[in-house]
Amino acid sequence: MSYDSDRSSLRGTRIDRRTMLKSIGGVVTGVAMGSVSTVSAAAGSYTDESYNGRRYTKYVPSTNDGSEAVPLLLMMHGCTQSPDGFKDATQMNQISEENGFIVVYPEQTTGLYDCWQWFNDANTTRNRGELTEMVGIVDQEKNRENIDTQRVYIAGFSAGAAFVPNAIVEYADVFAAGAVHSGTMYDVAESQIEGNTVLFNCSAGSSTDPVVEGQHAYDRMEQFGITQPVPTIVFHGTNDTTVYPCNGHEAAEQATVTNDLALDGSDDGGVDYTADVTNSGSGSSRSYTEYEYHDPHGRAIVEKYIVDGMGHAWSGGATDGSYTDPGGPDASQIIWNFFSKWTNTGSSLRSSD
Repeated sequence: MSYDSDRSSLRGTRIDRRTMLKSIGGVVTGVAMGSVSTVSAAAGSYTDESYNGRRYTKYVPSTNDGSEAVPLLLMMHGCTQSPDGFKDATQMNQISEENGFIVVYPEQTTGLYDCWQWFNDANTTRNRGELTEMVGIVDQEKNRENIDTQRVYIAGFSAGAAFVPNAIVEYADVFAAGAVHSGTMYDVAESQIEGNTVLFNCSAGSSTDPVVEGQHAYDRMEQFGITQPVPTIVFHGTNDTTVYPCNGHEAAEQATVTNDLALDGSDDGGVDYTADVTNSGSGSSRSYTEYEYHDPHGRAIVEKYIVDGMGHAWSGGATDGSYTDPGGPDASQIIWNFFSKWTNTGSSLRSSD
């Protein structure tokens, strides 16, 4: 089987090798959204770039002089958003400036409502479509900037978030970790119609479940000889009526299954969907619960943040930002804190914990 073959060819051979543990969100009622943010620019360099006709913007912090290799973060915007709007909404340039990593914001302009085609194998599988363009952007920036190739990360919101699990599985040799904010689990839909069903009914749209998709993700990595852990952090609001909260729970559960298998090739419960640590906290006005799922070394390889009362919005984002909820915990800082612990060594991963 070739590396660029459709994932659907593996569906008939999936085996559910563990008992499914469900954690489904309740009824939701609201969506948080707003106008373009007026956040001021950070002190570094923010420029327009292009790869193979695909526009993206790039922020290089003022502390970067090219003398040492720095991490790279791809930020995938949601539907109707732009790189500039997403930059302002998430305030990720400020996090970049404070922590010394480079951040790029690819632009989608061809899909319906400028949505990334997360439900389409032609755009989310290795060596094909939009996903391969994202890796091309990474490679281009490696040639232009002094990038630490073991510390390349990807985060997204909404349709951009649904893109992330595909990226970190199909290119586990490129991305050291991923963040899924208000998105879905790996390869949960095979068409736009099915994708729309998934947003409201989660895995019912593809007649699969997180355990099966976790196994499926591992099977894909085996095809490419890159069976290594893919640390994942998930954010979701309990009142998200655009991408229902059950999607966030499923994304986290699928990640625990994939990482359990990737650590040693065995479904032995080294990582499972029973939280090892549960913490409660609050942003400026919204409470949240954090769940940590540890590997055998006690490292939180999967984290999940569920924000009470938040709709379809970036938690802790800018006031008046596009799809933001400033009252939630600061997702941008928390995501970077999670990423900064993980380094992709090519055949395994290391943590600073």
